[in-house]
Amino acid sequence: MNRIKDIIEGREVEALLQTTIDNIFVNGPVSISDMETLSYIKYYHAELFERYKQSILLASGLFYKPLNTEAKNLKELILQDYREVISTNLEGNYTPMQADLLTSIGRNNVFSFSAPTSTGKSYVFRRLIESSEHDVVIVVPSRAMNTI
Repeated sequence: MNRIKDIIEGREVEALLQTTIDNIFVNGPVSISDMETLSYIKYYHAELFERYKQSILLASGLFYKPLNTEAKNLKELILQDYREVISTNLEGNYTPMQADLLTSIGRNNVFSFSAPTSTGKSYVFRRLIESSEHDVVIVVPSRAMNTI
């Protein structure tokens, strides 16, 4: 099976999109293959992608993106509730990873972590600094420091 060729030619695209969303719901947005599938579907079948956009955003944990409709199924309802709990408890819209980071930092005076690019670390730190009543020290190591 050539997934990309099937997408381009319009074969079983909706079923593939639903399977991809289910995989993201279960595993998170970690598979390059899933992201590639979404990209091709969005490019070649924009109308279909738009119909599932809310499900994709919710399954991906992009809770800071605005939602335009009510939940269409149980998974969306669960994820919308999860989004609301994060927003209420942390007084802002965060991804699940950002929420976990904020919760962990809140439990400790000293906290160390590592996260990939595009996780939203700068946004989290900016919000922490803005709301802090005490001094905040953030140490950001660089690969360049490893060569010293």
